[in-house]
Amino acid sequence: MQDPANIQAWHRAIALAVRVHRISRGIKRTQAPGLRSQIDRAVDSIPSNIAEGVAQPGAADCARFLSYAVSSAFEVESHLILADKLGLNLGGIEAALDETRQVRRMTFSLRKHYVEKAKREKPKGRDS
Repeated sequence: MQDPANIQAWHRAIALAVRVHRISRGIKRTQAPGLRSQIDRAVDSIPSNIAEGVAQPGAADCARFLSYAVSSAFEVESHLILADKLGLNLGGIEAALDETRQVRRMTFSLRKHYVEKAKREKPKGRDS
């Protein structure tokens, strides 16, 4: 079990969440009903799942939560692209997309580490 404050991907995901929340404030309900809420929930899920993952006692469980964080990063990317394609003229989308992709890659690499670690961990069976 680790403290998420020691994980660089978590810090970057927190900063990304702040950035995306600031961008999403510019979405009016009449422009894209529900999109702001979807973006905000998805971006919040990234650091939350990283934190929940590294708090797990086993590497396999950690990898599972990190997979959720990666999936949420893909969701954020998709929502930001949609907002751009809808012509919502939100400043900072390109930088947020770049940061989302970087956070996703970092989290995926961290997940890969825990998948390998899980393979090395002794399986807990009935005879253990």
